[in-house]
Amino acid sequence: MSLSTSEVSKIIEKTISISNPRELPLKGLHFGKLLFKVEEYNSAAEWILKFTRIYDRDAPAHKLLGECYERLGNVEAALSCFKRSLQIKPIQSELLLRIVELYLNPGPTQNPNKAQIWLDKATAALPGNTTVFKMKMELMLAQQASPDILEKAIVQELNRRSNDPALHVQYVSFMRTEDRLKDAYDYCNKVENTMESTSVRSDYKWSSCVVGTYKEYMEKIKGIQPLHSVNETRLILLEALSRFIWLCLLDNKQQKALEKLQIMDECLWSVLSDHTMGDWKTLAIEME
Repeated sequence: MSLSTSEVSKIIEKTISISNPRELPLKGLHFGKLLFKVEEYNSAAEWILKFTRIYDRDAPAHKLLGECYERLGNVEAALSCFKRSLQIKPIQSELLLRIVELYLNPGPTQNPNKAQIWLDKATAALPGNTTVFKMKMELMLAQQASPDILEKAIVQELNRRSNDPALHVQYVSFMRTEDRLKDAYDYCNKVENTMESTSVRSDYKWSSCVVGTYKEYMEKIKGIQPLHSVNETRLILLEALSRFIWLCLLDNKQQKALEKLQIMDECLWSVLSDHTMGDWKTLAIEME
């Protein structure tokens, strides 16, 4: 049951009235926690500060004090408290990431150089952590790293987390952004045909990425590449659409399934309208 601000104030006032004044700083952390919960951050910080002056090696107290300062907009003071907490208790993954985030985010404490220092610490402490990699990419983008460096970082991470669908989606999106549609198409084919684990191929976002890449590539090669190449791409797209529609239905995304069914219908109709369909003739006759 949560307390109101007035209830917290009464508890603190009553405790003060029956306590030895010399012992009150010892209750500072308890008071601070109560005040923090009711968003009285100034008062909470004052009490926690009294506590830390006596118990300077209390890591949770320094962390909570930092959280008070952060909510009050004093990010520099928050960072100082967070660092002190980590100095006392080094294994605090979330706090380590929070420091990196504060140095990365736009604002008075944004400092790419310091962010890099703390990011290196986070990388060593949390190998393979998805948040660390996300921050690493953000930092490299802020430093205007070249596409080659960005790609190298993604590939290295893929070697560590090959079963992470989001990472494969990120790599395909990167190649498409760099106007490397053919590479993105080939990469999707590679994952679809050689990936032993189903964790990627059965992922909704990955399947959506594959369909989008195949469709864009097919539109691009129409009228440029030989008909058999276009038809081969159509077949690959239809197969991807079939699986994606199934995933949509499993995930109760009926509207999305209908949209993809329409794309499948258009793709099949384009085959039937093609008088030089060659190997597709048997399929077309069966459909009719």
